Parts: sequence; C-alpha cells; structure tokens
Amino acid sequence: FTDKLDVSWRHFFKTDSREEVEARCRAAGIQWQWLDNDELQTRTHCPAVIRHPLTGARSFFNQVQLHHIYCLDADVRDDLIGLFGIDNMPRHVYYGDGTPIEDEVMELVGQLYEACAVRFDWQQGDVVLMDNMLAAHARDPFEGPRKIVVAMGDMFDRADLNACSTAPNRQTLEEEVGQ
Repeated sequence: FTDKLDVSWRHFFKTDSREEVEARCRAAGIQWQWLDNDELQTRTHCPAVIRHPLTGARSFFNQVQLHHIYCLDADVRDDLIGLFGIDNMPRHVYYGDGTPIEDEVMELVGQLYEACAVRFDWQQGDVVLMDNMLAAHARDPFEGPRKIVVAMGDMFDRADLNACSTAPNRQTLEEEVGQ
C-alpha cells in the first residue's frame, strides 16, 4: 500500500491505527510488514483452484491476471520495477512456495481465458446474471458512454472455500489448469 501510487493502507482499511490493521491482518491470515515512508506490504496465500461451495465444481478462481506484473504494459512494468524493485511492486503474484510465476505460464493462462471467452453485443436494458466463482469476467476495451450497475449477492469468506490446490509450484498449476 503505497500512497499516491495505489490506495493508502489508511484508505483501504478505513483506519489510522496500525494496531487495528495488524489485528485485521492477523484474523484474516494475512502476513504484513511495515515499510519506510509509512507504507504497508501484505502477503496472502490463496488457492488457485477452489470447489464451488454449492455445486462442488472446480474453479480456477483467483486474481492472478489482475495482480501479476506480466499483465501490465511492458513499459509500465519496466518503469515500476525500476522505481520499486521486484520485491516491492505495488501488486504481484507468486506460486504458493514463493517462486516467480513464469511469463510463459501467464501467457498460457491468458490464452486459455481467451479460448473460453464468451462475448456478446450489449443492448440497452440488458441484464447479466453471473456466478463470479464459475465464470471469470473481464473488461474489454469499449468506446462511447456506458453505465453498468452491479449488485452483489452472498459473499463467501476464503476460509469457507475448499481449496483443490494451493498451487505451490508450476507442475501443480499446470495440472490444475489442464484439468
């Protein structure tokens, strides 16, 4: 959490109290470290694949493409690494054992998402209902004005989801993605 680059920890946690932030991180199983300049670094181990709490279906449910630096424009990625170093990037993702997820793996994940993509032309008044755990969603580029209203249903705590794997290494991730 780097102020002026991303949201500050105060804004994200809605508090000025480091002790409150630490208590919330501790309760959620999040590792934290206070850095210079009043910055906070957090690390969270999350499964790559979960079982849907109602259907039992296996789901590649994570935010790897949102947080992995491979998904940034190359110039932005290079500038951020130059400014902060790889260990202090505002957001980044690793395998569960802490080793880097290779660019080739991220490219494959992107190709698989694209191969499974469903696109349609939105019409005024359209309503889309989706189960966020069973269908990944993204935002393709668009032109012109638009207004999307979102309503969310039941939220699940990570502890309530049964992980199929914590994807500790490349082999496990490849096995999970390949199934």
